[in-house]
Amino acid sequence: MIPETYSTSFTLATRDCDLCGTWRPSAVLEAMQEAACAHCDRMACGRNDLLRRGIAWVVVRTELSLRRCARIGEKVSVGTFPTRQRLRLFPRFFTFTGENGDEIGNASSLWVLMDLEKRCMLDPSALDFRVPDNSGMNPPLRYPSAAKPVSGTTVTSLYVPVWSDLDVNGHVNNARYADWLCNALGTEDMRSQYISSLVLDYDLECLPDDRLLFSLTRAGSHFFMRGTREAKAVFTVSGELSPRA
Repeated sequence: MIPETYSTSFTLATRDCDLCGTWRPSAVLEAMQEAACAHCDRMACGRNDLLRRGIAWVVVRTELSLRRCARIGEKVSVGTFPTRQRLRLFPRFFTFTGENGDEIGNASSLWVLMDLEKRCMLDPSALDFRVPDNSGMNPPLRYPSAAKPVSGTTVTSLYVPVWSDLDVNGHVNNARYADWLCNALGTEDMRSQYISSLVLDYDLECLPDDRLLFSLTRAGSHFFMRGTREAKAVFTVSGELSPRA
């Protein structure tokens, strides 16, 4: 029987937290990735199952909503479940709860299957595994929408991905974009505020030695950041900052 849901719990360690001792956005994305991978392993469509066919899961859009900052030493539970495939997109949802069952936040994401040799999206119709329908479950968040631009002051910079940005699929890991965003927002603002909402679009695969132009626009508590390569969007991210408690 295919497991319809998956959950895991762990205690936030120093490696998961930022200068303020709270769960880093990139570490939240990493926890989502690990939970999704563990669930896929149980559904016989995990990394090792797909690698034999030259395929890998790749996330193309994520929306994250955090009600509060989880802190170092806190036990956190991550729950996840997929829903019915939409054309070539595989939706997956996440919940984050504290040790006492209080809601930390939720996330939604869209995934595709990538042909590792051709570096392109794969039509999944020929594959022999099935993702649970889960149509009776109530998603904790909507399907992720596109990142939304804001009007305000824009700051630009250049960046070339480094070794620590890359993952086993040969491109920049999805969680690194959140680190890039936090770095661009700056230490002063991140000390007093946290990212309470985030939409991340992975528009193009980001590879080693890509030369990226970053542009960050701020409008009060809202932000919009884009990374482009030769005038083409590689990623876009938008969201909002909220005061730390």
